[in-house]
Amino acid sequence: MLRLRDPGGRAERVVPEGARSLRMYTCAPPAGRPARLGDLRAHLLADLVRRVCERHRLRVVLYRVAGDADGLPGGAAETSGRLPGGAAETSGGTYGGADRGAPGGTRGEGFGADTTALNLRPPEHSPRGSEAAVLLAEMAVVPGTPLLAGEDLPLRAPEETVLLEAAVPGAARRPVRTAPLRFEGGTADVSLGDVAAAGLDPLAVRLALLEHRHREPVDLTWDALRAADRALRRRRARVAEWSESPSRPMPAEHVARIEAALDDDLDTPLALRLLDEMETDPSLAPGSRFEAFLHLDQVLGLDLPLDIGRPRTLPPGAAELLERRRVARGSGDQAACDLLTRELAALGVEVADTPQGQSWY
Repeated sequence: MLRLRDPGGRAERVVPEGARSLRMYTCAPPAGRPARLGDLRAHLLADLVRRVCERHRLRVVLYRVAGDADGLPGGAAETSGRLPGGAAETSGGTYGGADRGAPGGTRGEGFGADTTALNLRPPEHSPRGSEAAVLLAEMAVVPGTPLLAGEDLPLRAPEETVLLEAAVPGAARRPVRTAPLRFEGGTADVSLGDVAAAGLDPLAVRLALLEHRHREPVDLTWDALRAADRALRRRRARVAEWSESPSRPMPAEHVARIEAALDDDLDTPLALRLLDEMETDPSLAPGSRFEAFLHLDQVLGLDLPLDIGRPRTLPPGAAELLERRRVARGSGDQAACDLLTRELAALGVEVADTPQGQSWY
């Protein structure tokens, strides 16, 4: 069963022994502005929790509260602040505002498109009104903070938090928080639309975030997203290649190690490293790796089977570079070969040398 660590480092099951259902609560980005990459991190966390728990046959129900930029008392929901006297105020602006105001459609439509592009499972419920206000107040308050008389409770942006609640009598909601996300050293004002406009697969963002633990601060860069995009395309090409081989049983030991990493506080960086080891392990049959990658993609959510049955195409200019590299390799010019390999990688083409010659994907 999935175990998540509390702020003190103690690993706890997401549900007690015998529980078969989990409720999760998340907060959509504040209304009145487009969703940013930083807004999506907690929703990716919730999606990973859901997918891992469902692998353990746990029923998961997601409640997503609509954000409201003016919902928190005395300030916008997107900034940290304080709740006076520890009380969650529910009058005035509400925590559960309506989706509205995004260019090219409502903000809710834009955020919905983002979650779809990131392969995030949709919520079963969207609380409103007073129920939403209570939930968002609970998400915003940082628990366990000692206060002196007259001090205010510290406040965090509720959209950084996922609340977990085991569906058993007397269970308390448990907050799990994501660390801040920055982009190129500044605020993460880049949107998923900006990523797509740069010619990158939106799921490159999902992969780039999976390369970090959810509680670790991340500073994404365009270089990191381009590298994630290349890695995503490489894995899809390998899965498409393996799909043409006879099916074989999954390598049980390899798969078990990856699933154990995911169960251990969602250690996605380790899971991806183990996935890379399995990809390059020559002792494993292609059909075995194919079945394992499809099985694990049910949790990773990277659409790894996407290229199956698709004709492989090269970007403009890549065919000429491949031919020049073939000639350079044949003549023993390793320096030119390495330079052309880097130029091809910049175009999103990965090259491997095999006994039969060079291959690309």
